[in-house]
Amino acid sequence: MLEIKRRHLVRLLSTFGCFLCLMPYSHANFARISRAGFALPADDLVHQGSVLSPEQARRLSLQGVDLSELRPTVLRRGIWEDKLGERLSEQKDEMPIDTGAVVRFQASLRSAPGEFRFNVLTQSREVVTLYADKKLHTTLLRKNYLRKLGYVVPAIKHLQNVRITFTSEEEKELFITKLRREAEGTTKRWIIEEENAGLSLALRDVAAVEVTDTNLYNPAFGVPGGALNSRKLRSLIVPYALLDLKESVNKFSWNVGREENSDRIILPHFFSNNNFATTTYEDARWIAKRMSQLGRDDIEEVVRMSHFPDPVATLVIEKLIARTNALMSLFEISHRPMRYDSDISEIPHLVGGKIIKRQWRDYGFASEFAAGDATSPFKDFNYYVYSLLQSIGIDSLVARANQELSLFNPNDARLRLAEEEFNRGLEHFVNTGEFLQFPVSTWVSPLASGNLVLSRDVVVGNYLGTENLVQLADTFGYAFSLGAIMGIENVDVLDAVTLSASATYLKTFTHLKPLTSLRDVFKEDYRNLAVSLLKNDLRRHLHEAAEANANLPSREASPEYDEFLASVVDNINNSLGVGESLIIQEKILPSFSAGAKIPITTSGFVVGISAGAEYIGVKRLQILRKDESTIQIYDDNGYGVGGDFTISLENRIPIIRFEYRVLSGEYSVKSHTVNIDADSEDNPNFMEGIEGLHSLLTTNSSEVLEELSEEGITPPSAKVDASFRDRYSRFAFLFWRRQSNKGFTHYDVESTAGLQGEYITHHDYGRSGVNWESFTKDLVKYGLNQIDGAENILWRNDVWARPNETFQGHASVLEADYEGQLIDGELEKEYMAFAKRYEGWSRDQGDLRDKVLSLNEDFEKPLFSPQEVEDISRLFLYDIHAKVNIYERGVKRLKSISQNTMIAIATNVDADRRCHRERVEYYRWTDRDGRSVDVSTCGSLRTAISKANSCPRKEDIKDQTECYLKMAKNMFEDMPFSYFVEIVGEDNYYLEGAVNGFRANSEILNDPMRSSGFGRRHPVYPYGMIRKVQQRVGIQNGEFTGQWLRERP
Repeated sequence: MLEIKRRHLVRLLSTFGCFLCLMPYSHANFARISRAGFALPADDLVHQGSVLSPEQARRLSLQGVDLSELRPTVLRRGIWEDKLGERLSEQKDEMPIDTGAVVRFQASLRSAPGEFRFNVLTQSREVVTLYADKKLHTTLLRKNYLRKLGYVVPAIKHLQNVRITFTSEEEKELFITKLRREAEGTTKRWIIEEENAGLSLALRDVAAVEVTDTNLYNPAFGVPGGALNSRKLRSLIVPYALLDLKESVNKFSWNVGREENSDRIILPHFFSNNNFATTTYEDARWIAKRMSQLGRDDIEEVVRMSHFPDPVATLVIEKLIARTNALMSLFEISHRPMRYDSDISEIPHLVGGKIIKRQWRDYGFASEFAAGDATSPFKDFNYYVYSLLQSIGIDSLVARANQELSLFNPNDARLRLAEEEFNRGLEHFVNTGEFLQFPVSTWVSPLASGNLVLSRDVVVGNYLGTENLVQLADTFGYAFSLGAIMGIENVDVLDAVTLSASATYLKTFTHLKPLTSLRDVFKEDYRNLAVSLLKNDLRRHLHEAAEANANLPSREASPEYDEFLASVVDNINNSLGVGESLIIQEKILPSFSAGAKIPITTSGFVVGISAGAEYIGVKRLQILRKDESTIQIYDDNGYGVGGDFTISLENRIPIIRFEYRVLSGEYSVKSHTVNIDADSEDNPNFMEGIEGLHSLLTTNSSEVLEELSEEGITPPSAKVDASFRDRYSRFAFLFWRRQSNKGFTHYDVESTAGLQGEYITHHDYGRSGVNWESFTKDLVKYGLNQIDGAENILWRNDVWARPNETFQGHASVLEADYEGQLIDGELEKEYMAFAKRYEGWSRDQGDLRDKVLSLNEDFEKPLFSPQEVEDISRLFLYDIHAKVNIYERGVKRLKSISQNTMIAIATNVDADRRCHRERVEYYRWTDRDGRSVDVSTCGSLRTAISKANSCPRKEDIKDQTECYLKMAKNMFEDMPFSYFVEIVGEDNYYLEGAVNGFRANSEILNDPMRSSGFGRRHPVYPYGMIRKVQQRVGIQNGEFTGQWLRERP
């Protein structure tokens, strides 16, 4: 009896000691393996029969010895043996317990997160450690795979079911409570309800774990914390990455690993206690070479013996093969890629590479190998159509009502003139028998109208400076317009010549709500369209809270006071949920315009010409519920002065349209934050922030919040003053669009936290694509105009909407940015960025693959692996891009390139091209010996060559930066990317890309798929100074860049 107890005690202590240090966690962890080899080599490498010290190994490496070819030592009773690919045997997992056993509960053990471990006593008086884990089969997968690689893994025995008996009802209930809490799942996963009786529980899908005093750790569960010196342990990161399967097999990617900074490989893993910082590239390649020798048969054996359900096992096999191929490519291992089927099916539970069945308890499994599709705004597309019809209905009713609010109709004045001329002409004809030639004449009409603004729209893309991708926008407001219009008639060739001048005052209240499902549009009460009532409700709640707070007998931190604060937050929640915005906006819009139409004989074609000038004055408040405990307030003021010119060609519908517009102005953004964390100890100034917010809603002024911030009562505030000049040119041919947006901005940023600085930016964005939605609306409008009474149906048409944000639209984008900080009048911390982007409404897997391969080709880098796209069947609101960031030293190298060098590069670029002689450019080029040579090109780098001499001579910093951006953009467009990198320098750029969007029929909603990265990322300003400043002051990009006043790039 004494011997039994001692054995039990040893097992209990070793169990506790073993698992105390092993804390795998359920979220993604990443290891970074450097190709450069900064870490010392492992201390267990064998060379010519001798074990090397790390320094000896390093010296051999410098002499050209490939350390990845050296095996580690083999120790007696060690964790690794020099074996590979041996058949697996369940005899290695023999333990004194079998499926169906009846055992007695002894004690629960300290467990890793997501696991519940406990000891039981078998009928043979043996103590066995059991554990329940949602990811049990992944652990079995690691066990089997590591054994294939030669690792010695202690026994882990899968038990289909086991019955646990207890000594009391209290002990049983405590067991159930701990199972729920520590295994982090419903107990119904493991407890077989129909066999739950008396003082016993029947459990399904658990495992027994071998723990002895000789097993210090089990590599299937992780490695020790701290620095790893042994190759056997360091290299485990590679199989851990391969097998980084959580619970859902559908979320298990077909690809694994990516490059970063050209010299690091990033690998995901499950283990949080070690980031494998000492793992060298050679350690990883050593084990990758061993893994490359395992074939499909080995992988099938590993998976089948991990006791997955058959359809799940089938999919895991295919994904492991795909991931193996990816790892071999990443580590440059000579390996013949294995074929896999990403569209594999095993009806009914595996269809097209996706597990359909979520719960598997009826098959005896606790794990849920599928999580169910994420709720996407685009899942129920019919609701998008319904919401569109709803918007048309509301707009048409409002438009009809607004007709009654117009005091004058300009057509009446034109008709009076036409009647007068008709009568004069008729009288002249009767008297003389000749037609009267009318002189140029005019008509004038005043303009005076009131307008009701009322709409409910599903908005795709950023809107009014906010940053939600899909949102519901309710808008209520009113407008007044005064002005006059003059028409000029009887002008040769011209028809409908008009001159007009007007001034409009517009005030709107907009409530923006992010959407997770289009069904939610029809759950919104129509009362909420009166958004001003929402503002009044919020103001009333805050006023009542301030009065109640003043009447409290005590406002010191206490549970009772926290309960009061929580009730205040509840009232705020009723008016403004997380992610929602309330925007109150006033605009003053004086404008002048002139236009005319030119009929082209009797063909039906009409040319339209118009020009105008405008002033835009904006005062705006945005109240954003940033998160559960934060409300952010933006107090915006700005104006813009601009002009535009438009020419069009129509024949029943618009065929060609061109518009050029300029806008210059200034704006300011004041940002304030109110902390509404209802914990009076952590947030003692809760009510001061509430009172400041109430003052804002009452007076439309943020001066109280500003004072609170200056006194340190509320979080730091920030202010941005900016001046800008933008130019827009846009061209449309039926459904095709081409848009250009160029702009310069000077920022002056200041925050109460001490940040202060001046910054400038230049942007030059070109976008071309297809807008089917606008074209369809043109056709529908023409059709409705042919139906009596249907002309009152209003379907708003944004001709210049981004094509990618319209139904079935898509666009290709080229972006160029230049920015820096002004210090004592000089531009410092310069940064440029160039991006190629494909955007659109939706794309299927084949199209996505073509796009990422196109970016790989354009940038001459393996940014994306084609198999990465296997994770996505269809993507909505997709954004596929690659972006090169150029840092200060790279910018200086670009700016210093000479015209002579540019000509040499152009001749190399065009060396193999044949072009028409009209495109040929001739230059004088000076060779190394100083001789002038006549050379010619096919037009490559034409802009860059001309700018290379002119840019340095420009004195105004705005003109100079604009010039250099044009030069660099032309270089980026015209020369191979390898040439471009050679100019800026390998260490002065960073190239990366991503695939973003809403995934269809996927358990992953919109997680980005990131590419490998090349170059060297800047440690402080990876995306330039402006992005860093925005992060530090906490201002959204749409607010910071004034997209509520300007058009966003």
